[in-house]
Amino acid sequence: MREKSKKITGRSHKNTIGDCGYSDKEKYKYMEKDKDTEYYVPDRTVYSSVYICPEGKDLVFVGQHKDVKGLEYRLYRGVNCKDCKVRNHCIK
Repeated sequence: MREKSKKITGRSHKNTIGDCGYSDKEKYKYMEKDKDTEYYVPDRTVYSSVYICPEGKDLVFVGQHKDVKGLEYRLYRGVNCKDCKVRNHCIK
């Protein structure tokens, strides 16, 4: 993406954003050798089994589901939320 951006615009850019869907082993090797550029590559396994809500309580992964339109989503549930002061505002 960085090289394509440079080719299209005719100049280098301080920041270039690319979708991790374009990644492959050869590109990772290239990035490791490129000492002039800082890369941030999100890990496709970035999904955690535990997230923390704004009140500091654990949200534990329950499973992956599909809605009536076929869209997939990951379902997390709160742990120890019975007495939470903002429980009524949580996303179902």
